[in-house]
Amino acid sequence: MGLPEGALARLGKGSINPGDRAVAYSPGDTRLAVATIAGIWLHDAHTGAEVALLTGYASRANSVPFSPDGNSLASGSEDDTILLWDMSPYVTPLTLAADFDGDGTVGFSDFVQFAAGFSLSRGDAGYDARFDLDGDGNVGFSDFLIFAASFGTGA
Repeated sequence: MGLPEGALARLGKGSINPGDRAVAYSPGDTRLAVATIAGIWLHDAHTGAEVALLTGYASRANSVPFSPDGNSLASGSEDDTILLWDMSPYVTPLTLAADFDGDGTVGFSDFVQFAAGFSLSRGDAGYDARFDLDGDGNVGFSDFLIFAASFGTGA
């Protein structure tokens, strides 16, 4: 079956549960959580690849909000339970990923380094994977959004 015009990918297996909270992007837009009858699928938001299937409900999961820092995912189910999932194995933490100078804080000197590598892609001279915060092979706007969310944070 082909994709509708404008669609980038088809994700999920089984039926996706109804509701406005059945799909959620992680902070930094690196992961996509999808509540289905089989459980909660985690996908790489850039490639669509399946990362994990979280299971444990007696009934279907129907809501999947991420915590603001991306370290956990809360999921609610039709069986009237809420589970909290540790996302550390699946989502790169935003806070110190952008601490390029290693001083324990994401600040101006980190921004200067990041800006120098902006718009470079894997294979380009000067490309540094540290600045590719979303791991898509390009240092671009989505990486800037991750950096901006981290700015001012520290250990």
